[in-house]
Amino acid sequence: MSISICPSWSENMKNQTPCEVFQTVNKRCSCIYPIISPDSSEQAFIPSGLNVTACTCSWASYNLFSACMFCTSSSPSLVSWDEWITNCPTNITSTTT
Repeated sequence: MSISICPSWSENMKNQTPCEVFQTVNKRCSCIYPIISPDSSEQAFIPSGLNVTACTCSWASYNLFSACMFCTSSSPSLVSWDEWITNCPTNITSTTT
């Protein structure tokens, strides 16, 4: 669950916000993250431990989460791609999926 104030253009065809899509994708990938809220730190969501998967270490996951944080916070402190994949083995890191 998240608090999200996203512009309508950021929603998909099912009227889902980037946060909702991010959470749906990560549930399918069996990843557990804390609730995304305006005071969330993106650092808490960097893949680590059991959440290091091909799914979470993907460019798609990074971009969905960044869009979610942008919608959730009035001044997000977005982590870089290099920070996002810091715990991801290179064999599962992808910028094409």
